[in-house]
Formats: sequence, structure tokens, C-alpha cells
Amino acid sequence: MQSVSYKTPPIVRAMVFVVPLLIINSICQYIGVQILFRFCLSILAILVLWPLRHRAFLSLDKLNNKAEQEYNVRFDVFIALYVVSFLPFYFGAFLVVKGTVSKSLVVMIIGLMVNRLAWAMPYLYPYFFGTLPRKLKIAMLIWLASGVAYGIAKVATN
Repeated sequence: MQSVSYKTPPIVRAMVFVVPLLIINSICQYIGVQILFRFCLSILAILVLWPLRHRAFLSLDKLNNKAEQEYNVRFDVFIALYVVSFLPFYFGAFLVVKGTVSKSLVVMIIGLMVNRLAWAMPYLYPYFFGTLPRKLKIAMLIWLASGVAYGIAKVATN
């Protein structure tokens, strides 16, 4: 089989630094810490993450190569679908809340379907276009069905 060269997408590389900083910022906001202290903690996080970046990206690249070689699943396509599904996911949640407040079952069900489809969208890509083992496809199908069933049960109890 031909060797696949893969490099971690820039968005994932940026998330390695941005996500810990957002977490630090949220914790500092929650406990009421001043801006200067937040800045110092962010700098400390960058200093800790900087030496680890090469090892983290190297292991990500190995996982991405394995996913593409063995299962025909491209990591950047999965991440793109994941990012694109962000807005419909929360729009569906908004419609569920709006339907609950206005006591409109139709709006609630539409919101639920939009929410659950957006939730499942990135995972349907490897399911339909990847060459996953049968056991993994069955496990994914059960996981997706349980998520949809949970959402339906949540709406039905309201």
C-alpha cells in the first residue's frame, strides 16, 4: 500500500493552544480573578504546552495516517464537518427551548431533529464513506440511535 503523508490541520494545531487558554480564562472568570493573573496563567500554559507540541502533533499525525490508510477516513473532513455542525446543533437546541416556552410541539420536534442530525453529522461521514469494521459500524449505529432516542424521550417528557 502506498504511504500517505499527513499533516495535522492548522485549526487543530491552533486548538492545542487556544482550548487550554479558554479553560483557564473561564476558571479565572468563575472565581473572580483579575486580568493580570489570567494573563500570567495563560503565559504559563503556553510555556508548558510549547515543548510538548512536537510530540503531540507527531502522535496526531500517526493517528491520522492510520485512519486514512486503514479506514479511508480523512481527519480534516471530519473536523470540517464537526465545525460546520456547531451552528445547527445549537440552533436546534434553541428551537427545542423555544417550543417548550411557547408550548408548541411542532417547533420542539423540528428543533430536536435539527439538533440530533447536526450532532450525528460528523460521525456519519466515517460510517458511510469509511471502510470501518462491521463491529465498529454496529457500535456507532447503536450510539447514534441511543442519542436520537434520548432526545425524543427528553422532548416527550416535557
